[in-house]
Amino acid sequence: MIQISVPSPGPTIRILRDDAGTPFSVEVMHAEAWDEALRTPPAAERADVRVVLLRRGGVPGRLPGWLAVVRAAIATPNLLTHAATQAWHASLAFRAPEPRAESYVVAGVQALCPPHPPCPIRPSARTELVAFLRERPGPLGSLALVDRDGFDRLVRIYWPTPESFARAILCERMRDLGAGTALDLIRSLESASRIPEVDDHGHLEAERAGLLERLSPLQYFIEPVAFEATRGSAEAWLAQHAIASDASYRRIHRSAVRQLVELVPVLTAAAALQELNRQERPVGEAACARFIDEVEVLRQIVTGHGREGAAAVSLVRASEALTLVQLSAAAVLAAVDVHRRRIYHYSRAQD
Repeated sequence: MIQISVPSPGPTIRILRDDAGTPFSVEVMHAEAWDEALRTPPAAERADVRVVLLRRGGVPGRLPGWLAVVRAAIATPNLLTHAATQAWHASLAFRAPEPRAESYVVAGVQALCPPHPPCPIRPSARTELVAFLRERPGPLGSLALVDRDGFDRLVRIYWPTPESFARAILCERMRDLGAGTALDLIRSLESASRIPEVDDHGHLEAERAGLLERLSPLQYFIEPVAFEATRGSAEAWLAQHAIASDASYRRIHRSAVRQLVELVPVLTAAAALQELNRQERPVGEAACARFIDEVEVLRQIVTGHGREGAAAVSLVRASEALTLVQLSAAAVLAAVDVHRRRIYHYSRAQD
């Protein structure tokens, strides 16, 4: 394994590979003394873990798994590498060996081929792929700015599978050919909110799945005539979805207004329960938290200034809240009753 040399002052980025060959990025920093800002994780595209060379003092409290501290006075390449590797295995950013970067390269090169048959994978495949990515915007272009280890790491961070990477390249090829409106149509289909099952529009989800299959970026290249023929169906689906979505929103909005009015006494009880739980052995804390969360969902629907303003809350989530808020409200009232009986028995015992 490549080791980390003891860097000069100033943040330094090093890319290592673990025993399975998976690349990970290490941010090495010098610190005169501990600073709580060091607990703020680096941006995912910058580094997976951080190793701090501390000159003096100690570290208060436990450290998150991705953060390691080494005394600057005893720092050696072996010690820094060991600390970084331990942090990598404890980090939430840890990535298993599969899928390997080579699979992404193969998928990326194949995405450059349609409508032709699959391309042979030549020794120059990676170079050809990077040449296509050079000066592209966003994550695709960033792959052309780093070395091989950086490429192998970033491609796993930005795309969970080789297939998703290939799709991104196909989308970029579509942009090159001026198919921006087709890409907008695909995005509109993908991002259209789900409609609650209670509103009986399940057929829309089935139709959406079929449309997305026929309007995939790959289909744009291998079945262009069928792709174009499907665009009209997709636009009709979006119009039908908008009507169904508005009807669902209006139903949920009416119910949310009614429930929030009816739940005013329970909101008062929830505030009392929180105060009682601070003074006595807590009861129903989780139920109280759930109740407040569900009320907040309904409040956003009611105060969202129309369908667009309430877009931060999905219709499915809001529809669920209409049911769950009643259950959590009952649990809050039951918890308050437990406290009431405790107070009653305590007062009786004092008489």
